Amino acid sequence: MMTVETPAPAILCNSMGKVKIAALGASAVIAGIPFAQTSNAPQVLRLSNTTGQTYHVATTGSDADPGTLSRPFRTLAKAASVVASGDVVNVHGGLYALTSTLAINQHGSASARILFQPYLNQQVTIDCSGLPTNTNCVTISGRFIDFQGFEVRNSGRTGISTWGGQHIRVRNNRIHHSQRSDIVVGHDAINNSHVVIEGNVVYLNVQLHNPPTNPNGWPAAIAIFQARYVTLTHNLIYENYGEGIAFTMSDRGLIAQNEVRDNFSVNIYLDNATNTAVERNLVYSLYKPQFFRFNAPANGIAMANEGIYAGSNPLNNNRIVNNIILNARRGVNYGSYELGGGLKNTLIAYNTVYSATQATLNIDADAGHTNTLVVNNIFYQTDGRPIIAHTASPGITFRHNLWHGGAAGPGAGLGDVNANPLLANPDGVTAMDYRLLPASPAVNVADAAYPTTVDYFGLSRPLGSGYDIGAHEFRWLVYAPAASKP
Repeated sequence: MMTVETPAPAILCNSMGKVKIAALGASAVIAGIPFAQTSNAPQVLRLSNTTGQTYHVATTGSDADPGTLSRPFRTLAKAASVVASGDVVNVHGGLYALTSTLAINQHGSASARILFQPYLNQQVTIDCSGLPTNTNCVTISGRFIDFQGFEVRNSGRTGISTWGGQHIRVRNNRIHHSQRSDIVVGHDAINNSHVVIEGNVVYLNVQLHNPPTNPNGWPAAIAIFQARYVTLTHNLIYENYGEGIAFTMSDRGLIAQNEVRDNFSVNIYLDNATNTAVERNLVYSLYKPQFFRFNAPANGIAMANEGIYAGSNPLNNNRIVNNIILNARRGVNYGSYELGGGLKNTLIAYNTVYSATQATLNIDADAGHTNTLVVNNIFYQTDGRPIIAHTASPGITFRHNLWHGGAAGPGAGLGDVNANPLLANPDGVTAMDYRLLPASPAVNVADAAYPTTVDYFGLSRPLGSGYDIGAHEFRWLVYAPAASKP
């Protein structure tokens, strides 16, 4: 269950899961075209911002200086106090030990953003271990601000908070060992954010829940609360002692092309979330028991309507498409907790779900299920465990799914395939391991009434006479086998 604290919130949850995958090899080629690849290493995106001043910060500087290249400021706080629309702050390499929260609350504009970045890609570490207990490290509450390329560590609360901010981009940072969340986006009431969280590496946060003993809740590593128009893409989120990603009381979000593994309880969680797409994510577990809940890896992609908030925003019109989910407790899960309300106008399509300790697909019984479709997925179970846990509901339709390793039962539908999908290397650790082989019965048999333009790898669908079931649209390719699981 989640609790929320404002104005510097940490979103706390007590929900679900964990799973298993790894990134696509850089040398993989399909028909001479390199696979689209998720790169999670911090790579500073350098922007050209010529409308304002350029300031410099260095450990050898002085705040009495003008902040030029030859006479830089000493502190980030000084730079944050003087920036205006269109300004760039170049931070020279070194360790910046904060003694108070770095508050960035000035406003840029759409054509003249404010930019904070390391100078010439130098290594800049912002250490927050000297701040008072329960204090955020970096807060960005202004508008049209980019904060990118930094290491942020040891926050006593949240690593980077954009509470109340708008049109913010948090890019290519490495954030770790926060006591609570590493990144929080939110508002006092549901509001437009237009925040992009891209290319960050997020690990070993939610330290207040290490070891996991608190029965009353814990933060998510990346927590979105009461926010619209938030995009999470190309982030690596792993080994946090709370949910990996949680969209809560939020609307119109996009969670795409992230790698999420070995977080506590749930890797990707939609709680009271609407009009949100979860697409082309790698979700997996490397079986690290310190992150287990209920003695099992966390749920992969989970949905619910928890009831501990001042209002509610019941699940509606969400899309779970083109994801690869491996070795979860439950691969895709709906939990009828507290408020219930069911899956409404939900599409679960073109996913490949491999192996779960309970079920690859779990949908709790709920009278609120309405106009929900489960179509064109591969559900592949192992070791004789249940492949599905579901009570048939007129509000949920199943069709053209491939089931292997168990009977579809209440999930059986028109156009189903009950056969081994012939994956390249099941139980492997890369996305390439879950591509289809040439003789796969999943090829060309998906229900074309529910199309999607690309597959997990970003390559066009369909290819051939029809769409393929699962996250991969088959192509002839040159394939180098990945290393075996450690």
